[in-house]
Amino acid sequence: MGPARFEILETAGGSVYPIIGSPVEQVKSPLFFNRYFSDFGVEARMMAIDVYPSELEGFFTRLRESRSAKGCVVTVPHKAASVAFVDRLSGRAATLGALNVVRVEGGRLSGDMVDGLGFLAAVESRGFSCANKRIGIVGLGAAGSAIAHAAASGGASEIAIQERDSRRHEFAEETLKPLFPEVEWTMGMASLERFDLIVNASPVGMNGDPCWPVPLDSVSPNCLVMDLVTKPKTTPFLGAAMERGCEVVYGAEMIRGQFKRMGRFMGLDIPDSYRPDVE
Repeated sequence: MGPARFEILETAGGSVYPIIGSPVEQVKSPLFFNRYFSDFGVEARMMAIDVYPSELEGFFTRLRESRSAKGCVVTVPHKAASVAFVDRLSGRAATLGALNVVRVEGGRLSGDMVDGLGFLAAVESRGFSCANKRIGIVGLGAAGSAIAHAAASGGASEIAIQERDSRRHEFAEETLKPLFPEVEWTMGMASLERFDLIVNASPVGMNGDPCWPVPLDSVSPNCLVMDLVTKPKTTPFLGAAMERGCEVVYGAEMIRGQFKRMGRFMGLDIPDSYRPDVE
């Protein structure tokens, strides 16, 4: 049956859309979805569930069997592991080996990965285009890989990766570089001086962590700096970037950028014009 907290998958009265991760205290997606449900009178709710890695298979079994759950959002650290438990992946999710949204249809599960699309929407809302830009990404996990894929698709001239896990270096070499041979791929960022955009796609700075993912001593004030961490809103990294005159993009802006895409994938009819009033 699984832990008692999985019982919300069988809630009476309306649909449920869980978001799973571990930890989940920092997640912002429920703010967007529950505002949408309220604004449009949809009898549904999104709730965060802390799912440990050892519980992941059991969760997806319950999700598949649920009569109330219509979809699911997936966050760290489950984006890569979750692909093993769905029946179908989008081409993008299959390439990246990760997903962050699941649709439930008649006991079958389909997955997509839209972090990269959320990233593009967030930076484009600031007037930034990836075309012919030099972009540095700290962390090449599921979200970082999706961002690198999206930036390369958007025409970036150079993408530099700062990542300690050598397996992620192999992913860049074996998957991303062959897909985008026109992009200059480099590992490591000794200096940030040449970059047009720096993205922290690692958990460094989350939930009171005072650390920065990379030193900002050499960053140009013309560089756009983005942090995927959503709690706190202004991470130490973003605060330091602002002190150096950089414009910053907050983590919740990427959630806002992919909210409609996640919702529509899960079968929700979210109008193009809708802008949820969420801080």
